[in-house]
Amino acid sequence: MHSRPSYRRTGSGEPLPLLHGIGATMDDFSTLVPHLAEHFDVLNAELPGHGSSPK
Repeated sequence: MHSRPSYRRTGSGEPLPLLHGIGATMDDFSTLVPHLAEHFDVLNAELPGHGSSPK
């Protein structure tokens, strides 16, 4: 059984993936996402082993 990484999808328009750095989580983009979501389909993903994503 494979677990999927955690992610949040917000907004509409052209797709815009956000990937955080090592030791961070998708929450690092929390203040930026609402502004980007006004113009883009924002996919804020969490890398494996970070935040609530499985290892």
